[in-house]
Amino acid sequence: MKNLPSYQSRIEIKAFKICEIIYNGENLYLYSENRKYSVDISYNYLMKQEAKIGGYCIIHSDGNITYENAEDFDKKYILIDDEIINI
Repeated sequence: MKNLPSYQSRIEIKAFKICEIIYNGENLYLYSENRKYSVDISYNYLMKQEAKIGGYCIIHSDGNITYENAEDFDKKYILIDDEIINI
């Protein structure tokens, strides 16, 4: 997985704002602005999480990937490190 900015709530997460979603017939790719960050997910994930452009793709320390709409994300998390960190 590519390097992502760090955010803090009660736990530290890695996340990026989704600016583009591309489906290649098997997997979906979620991209940040300028395609700086990306993650590939299954179609089932998109349907289950209801991920949309403008929301956030969140990668938890256990590797679990979730989605949060921008309004809720901004209420819960603050950016603690926008430098690139390997996950």
